[in-house]
Amino acid sequence: MPFRTFAAMLLALTVLSTACGDDDEATGTGDKGALEQYYRDLQSAIGEASARFQALPQISADEATSEEIVTDEAADFFDDMADVFADFEQSLREIDPPEEVAELHDEGTRATEEFVDKARDYQAQAAQTDSFEEALALTLAFSADSFDIFTGFGEACLELKQIAADNGVDVGLQCEAGEEES
Repeated sequence: MPFRTFAAMLLALTVLSTACGDDDEATGTGDKGALEQYYRDLQSAIGEASARFQALPQISADEATSEEIVTDEAADFFDDMADVFADFEQSLREIDPPEEVAELHDEGTRATEEFVDKARDYQAQAAQTDSFEEALALTLAFSADSFDIFTGFGEACLELKQIAADNGVDVGLQCEAGEEES
């Protein structure tokens, strides 16, 4: 399952698991209601993308050892990734973020767009592969190329977490693997 497992891992790195509370005392300077709505809208977009991702076809461990299936699967993998993230990007563009998070939101949207472009580029290359080694090399190169994007997502997550805390908004953001929600 190398391609779909890798895809699921990438999506997990981008997902900001948010859950908004209803505490009425804001400690920061922002509009708490607008921030709460933002986090609900973000959670909805993330949930939709996650559900679509979970619904993507999987290949079995036995199939993952078949050179023909893996080389055929590589192009589909990048195409599926691009489609899910392109729709996620559109969902992000439809959210009207409050001033406190607008810059971070815009950075995340641009990073998602960049990720989609990379996935489309790799899809075109994968469509031309004819060996397991080439397909694997593309997947590894894609992972390396995407690393900076996902590092940026993690940093933005930490900043969003702090903005929520500063404004008395209860959210559960898990910004790093293994981190407890807070």
